[in-house]
Amino acid sequence: MMINLNSVMSNPVVTVAPESRISEAVALLKHHKISATVIVDGQFPLGVFTERSLLRLVIAGSFNPNQAISEIIVSKPITAYSEISINEAYLLFLQHNIRHLIVVDNQGMLIGIATETDLLHNLGLEYFVSFDDIGEVITQNVISLAQGDSLYDAMQLMNNNNISSIVIAENSRPAGIITERDIVRLIEAETDLYTTPLKEVMSCPVQTASSYISAHSAAMMIKKSGIRRLVITDENNQIAGIVTETDIIKGLQSEYINLLKEVIETQVVQLQKVRKQLDDKIILESMMDSATDMAFVITDLDYKILHSNKTAETLLGYTPKDAKKIGIVNIFEREGIDLEYLKEVTDHIKNNGKFSYTYTRKVGSVSSHIESNIFGIHGKDNDIQGYVLIARDISESVETRQHLQKRSEELEETNAALRVLLKQREIDKEEIYQIFQQNVDQLVLPFFSKLHKSNTCPSQENLIKSIENNLRQISSPFAHRISNLFTKLTPTEIQVANLIKNGHSSKEIASLLNISDKTVYTHRRNIRKKSGIANQRVNLQTILQQLESSIQ
Repeated sequence: MMINLNSVMSNPVVTVAPESRISEAVALLKHHKISATVIVDGQFPLGVFTERSLLRLVIAGSFNPNQAISEIIVSKPITAYSEISINEAYLLFLQHNIRHLIVVDNQGMLIGIATETDLLHNLGLEYFVSFDDIGEVITQNVISLAQGDSLYDAMQLMNNNNISSIVIAENSRPAGIITERDIVRLIEAETDLYTTPLKEVMSCPVQTASSYISAHSAAMMIKKSGIRRLVITDENNQIAGIVTETDIIKGLQSEYINLLKEVIETQVVQLQKVRKQLDDKIILESMMDSATDMAFVITDLDYKILHSNKTAETLLGYTPKDAKKIGIVNIFEREGIDLEYLKEVTDHIKNNGKFSYTYTRKVGSVSSHIESNIFGIHGKDNDIQGYVLIARDISESVETRQHLQKRSEELEETNAALRVLLKQREIDKEEIYQIFQQNVDQLVLPFFSKLHKSNTCPSQENLIKSIENNLRQISSPFAHRISNLFTKLTPTEIQVANLIKNGHSSKEIASLLNISDKTVYTHRRNIRKKSGIANQRVNLQTILQQLESSIQ
């Protein structure tokens, strides 16, 4: 017996008003230990705030606990009626990359919410018969971090890889785990995300299972423990993979597709033999009409429309009744599509099984991007008996890509402007340096000629020469360069090296620096040693002068 959404959904639903602060929504998630709260206006759903929504806000640097939650609603919530099967519900999860499906009544009012956990808890033993072992559903490439990594590192990995947990490993063995639910709790507690190591906040011990466990046993462990994933280990207790609720229930997709295919094939055979059975037609129409965002059109070999759902009316611009009357050929002509193109499409399907294309449809001033797939319906002899068109509106994703492309181009322009500014900065620095050097040469150094001609004692003359030499070296600061090359030299050794290079004797250096001749000798020896000059016959002044010439 097929299970419908009404049997598995959660009710009542934890909700928040649009004017509520984000901090209130976070507190609700933590208090009720739930993964999502629905934003409602009265009883009409406006959006969903999830654990992942919070994670993305923090990573994007947009988390403001005092902001109204209505300000972060970016799109309408995905809804479904309670009568659809859990197979159809899972297809909606997959198509929209969501983990929470809002259940509404015929007036669009909120009556429940369904999650992957709800689907998993309602799968019977017969569902797991098709699985030979856990290897069919396990994710083997497990993303992990070390205990010393920060909480923010884990959040970034979750966000970038669109996953709900990070395993903390030590020597390839599971030491702990951090999940989106842990993130909600820690953010609500105002934990420092950047400095807190994972070993202080991870959940441990980790719930693990052997790689020999069956898919059904894994599902039962997940259900019994109230968790959403199970770490799988090998015989050495090393991480072999991870299995999540999503992994276990993904078989629902193939079940739904096979069921849809079987119903369509049955319908075609009945049409050929003119033996229509009302029950089969109702099932087909119900399944197609329940796909609220996907258009289904079924035709025979002459492109006569046998059936189309409500969504197809929006995409084609014709009611199912009118579409049947007009026919695909006339619809194509009115849309400006060459009939030769239609023949190319059918030939492509015969050779390749399906044909996929995307086109832009404009109604008035509104343009829509439509993604379409056309499949052949095969009979028992594998001959094509008709065609199925499945189409959906992808305008939102196209607009998102266009926005990202535009943003990328804007950033590239900004980078180009910054490069120009940096180049100008280097030019400005060079101009400032030249002006400074010119001022020293023209306004300061001429006074030293007068000082040399004045009556000064030998020690004063040496001091004047030293100051003059240092000023002349401003354009090529030897002391700075030699300090960079010989980082082991002390400040005094750098002073001594500079004076040696300028031709001062040891006695003059001792007088200028007010140190003993013996100390100067010690500094000269240290300079040679630290500079790698082992040969005592090599003149130190020559080496230092050569060094200055090589770096100018």
